[in-house]
Amino acid sequence: MADHAFHVSQLNIILGRTDPLLEVFADGLWEGNYGPASIEYPTMTRFFAHLCLYLQIIDIPVAPLATQVILEAYPQGRWRT
Repeated sequence: MADHAFHVSQLNIILGRTDPLLEVFADGLWEGNYGPASIEYPTMTRFFAHLCLYLQIIDIPVAPLATQVILEAYPQGRWRT
């Protein structure tokens, strides 16, 4: 079973469940479950920000609010890596 965040993401992308995937991550950011001080924050926000942008480029609709939350969170952890 997929338990690592990237494996879970990969599975959801393959199954076409990108909106729920993005919404769960965005909700976690919004609720403070993932903070800029955590070691995973820069990597995860970078991954999800680029995923949102890539999906938009290839004309796959993405949840607008989730995308906004993720893209706003990305610069906060960007300089930690």
